[in-house]
Amino acid sequence: MQLQQLQKLHFVWNAFALNILTNIGNSLISACSTCTDIYNTGCQGTGIPSATDWCVKEEDVPVTYTLGATEYLYGEETCSSILSCPSGTVSYFLYEGIDLLGNMGGVDPTTAYCAESGSEAGVWYADIDAHPYEITQMTCRPY
Repeated sequence: MQLQQLQKLHFVWNAFALNILTNIGNSLISACSTCTDIYNTGCQGTGIPSATDWCVKEEDVPVTYTLGATEYLYGEETCSSILSCPSGTVSYFLYEGIDLLGNMGGVDPTTAYCAESGSEAGVWYADIDAHPYEITQMTCRPY
């Protein structure tokens, strides 16, 4: 074989292998579907809208959602997120229109979880100091 043919064959083989590895990787990544993201989408970042009234943007926390079994909902596929706020901020969870501080006054990481199926599908809860609260939003902001 000529050098150009070998190079072309090598390129095709690498592209084929990359495609296979990408598809395998994508099949291993699970995303929550029924449970929607719950972090406060109105957050604009430090000092916005004012020096005393602001919250951390989701991508700056960062917030991640994991699909799988948890200790909170046995036998059900569960979406969960552990909120651990950046230094200088604490976690808040919106419960019946009231902001509750997360674990240990919002300083310690707090787990939020949501069933992907069943009668409680799509309903988020936060485990705050060993008590489940139904929540509609979570936020990191100054105390």
